[in-house]
Amino acid sequence: MKNNTTTLHEEIKFNDREPGSKAVKEPEVWKLGLDVDLRHVVVGMQRSRSTIGPAWKFRREQLIEWVKQKRAQGEVVHAVYESCGFGYTLHEELIGAGAHCIVTTPMRLNLERRRKNDRMDGRELCVRLSRYLDGHRDELKPIRIPSRTEQQRRELGRQREFWKKEVRRLENHGRALRIEHEHESLSAGWAGPRKWKIIGPQCSEFVRKQLEPLVKQIRATKAQLDRLTKEIEALVAEEKIPIGLGALTVSLIDGEVCNWTRFVHRKAVGSYTVGMPVHDESKSECFIRQRIRPIPLATQIAGTQFGKNSGVLL
Repeated sequence: MKNNTTTLHEEIKFNDREPGSKAVKEPEVWKLGLDVDLRHVVVGMQRSRSTIGPAWKFRREQLIEWVKQKRAQGEVVHAVYESCGFGYTLHEELIGAGAHCIVTTPMRLNLERRRKNDRMDGRELCVRLSRYLDGHRDELKPIRIPSRTEQQRRELGRQREFWKKEVRRLENHGRALRIEHEHESLSAGWAGPRKWKIIGPQCSEFVRKQLEPLVKQIRATKAQLDRLTKEIEALVAEEKIPIGLGALTVSLIDGEVCNWTRFVHRKAVGSYTVGMPVHDESKSECFIRQRIRPIPLATQIAGTQFGKNSGVLL
C-alpha cells in the first residue's frame, strides 16, 4: 500500500522558478568605506557577500572613474564616509558618478581599538555600511546634505564669525604689546580713528611703530566684517522679523538651519540646536558641539517659520 504521508526527510523544492525559464542574475553590489584625505581616499571594499579584504588607496579621480566603470557594467555601488573639513564635494562627485553615497557623523569606529590609521577606519566603515544596508540602522548616522546654495548661505555667517574673532585677536595683540613695554593697557576699540588720535601720541615711539600696522589691519578687518553684516541682513530684508530679534540674528540662524520645513515640530528644532556628539579618538572622549548658541531664539523663530506652513504641527 502506498504511503502518502510526508516525512521530514523528503526533499523540498524551494525554487519556485518554472522549468525551462532562465535564472535572472542579480547585479553585483559594491560597498565602500572611505577614509578621505586631501589627495587620496583609502577604501575598504566588499563585493556583495564576499570577505572584506585589505583597504586600497585611490587618488580621488581614480575612485570616481572606478565607480563610473562599475555603474556602466550595471553594478551597484554604495559608499560611506565621515563628515569632515573636506565638505561635500566628494559626495557630489560620487552621486554624479552613479553611486549611492552616505555621509555619517564622526564616530569612534571601534571602542576596543586604541590605535588608529586610515586603512583600519576604511575597513571599519565598510563593515558598518554592510550592516546598515542589511537593516541595522544604528550602525551609521546619516546627515542631511545641504545644497550648494544652502552651503554658501551658511558660510556667510561663519565667515563673519571668523572676521569678528580676528578683530578681537588683533586688538588683544596690541593691548598685550603695550602692557609688556609700558605697563599700560588699551581701551576697547582703540584702533578706531577717534581713539587712535588720542592714544597714539601717548605711546612710546617703539610701541607706536608696532601698533600702526595693527591699526591698518584692524580697520581693514572691520570693513570686511561690516560688509558681511550688511550682506547677511539683506537676505531677510523682506521677511517678517519676530518680536525681540534683529535681522542679523534671524539671518544667521536661518543660514545654519538651512531649511525649516525639515522639522516636524518645534521640539525638533530644540534637539537640533542643542548640538551634535563629537568624538575625540586621541583622548577617547565624547563632547557636545553646540550648533547654535541662542537656542530659545531659534525656537521662537521656528514658531514663526512653522506658522507659514499649514501642514506643519506647532
